[in-house]
Amino acid sequence: MATSFADFVKSRKEQQSEKDPAGTVLYAHPADSTVQRLLRRAGLQGSVEAVINAYLQVAFGTFLHDSVQVSPRQFPEVYSLLTQCADRLSIPVPRLLIGPGTGGMEMNAFTFGTDEHCFIHVTSFLALQLSPEELRFVLGHECGHIQNQHVTYLTLAYLLHYQLFTKFWKDPDVYKFPMLATKVPLATWQRRAEVTADRAGSICAGDTEVGCRALIKLRLGFASLAQNVDVDAYLAQGDELKKTGFAVRGPELTYTHPLVVKRIKMLRLFAQSELFYACSGVPRPDGADLLQRSDLERETEQLVKVL
Repeated sequence: MATSFADFVKSRKEQQSEKDPAGTVLYAHPADSTVQRLLRRAGLQGSVEAVINAYLQVAFGTFLHDSVQVSPRQFPEVYSLLTQCADRLSIPVPRLLIGPGTGGMEMNAFTFGTDEHCFIHVTSFLALQLSPEELRFVLGHECGHIQNQHVTYLTLAYLLHYQLFTKFWKDPDVYKFPMLATKVPLATWQRRAEVTADRAGSICAGDTEVGCRALIKLRLGFASLAQNVDVDAYLAQGDELKKTGFAVRGPELTYTHPLVVKRIKMLRLFAQSELFYACSGVPRPDGADLLQRSDLERETEQLVKVL
């Protein structure tokens, strides 16, 4: 395995150009893999990365230096979890920062930058609220974005929709069309990229139920509240959503993440598949009738699609 991100990126580019043009990761959602191939063939990666790197230096310079970087000396337990995830996914240990979120009590984690130069940020409140196993799932999720080369275009989507359109164009009537014209197709891919990353988190955790608990805590905002959630009853709420019309479900077309009820169902599907055991190294249960890949992806797509 490469020992630095520079070596890792160089090796990955060589593999894609010579041996594996698709660069597909085994557990990735098929639609996610297809979009990634198309984006790479478009040849825009270098230009997009140059713009993002310039933005990072200006907008995130203070943020990057003021947050606490996780290391063997700072948050060593968290660093150990990060190292386990990187080893499991065969990537170098990425840069991980811990700092306050919006208002100081936000449970969030994200990966920002480019596929060559990126960092993971975990809010202080999230680090406090999750168990070590749940935090491993979250870190594995973020490492999955890195392994699957999501970072550049996830960051581009953020810059387009939360910086350019909403801050530079003050008149909503002016930016409404270009925003929707780019946000709906990008969000369609992003939701499937999140499926891929959730699978990575489960592979790192070795247990999809850990991921389910982490997602419920993230949705509620407080770990103590999650103890009062009946997961099966919560998932039943998602079944009711299927009965609603476009007026209710339509806004989900612009969501960057699937609804949590859907993410939990998709994680449980993954746990019942041959693919999970092939990728996680968890021993297959004796006599289990596991989902084949085609059945897993068909049922997953039924959940992740909006309409």
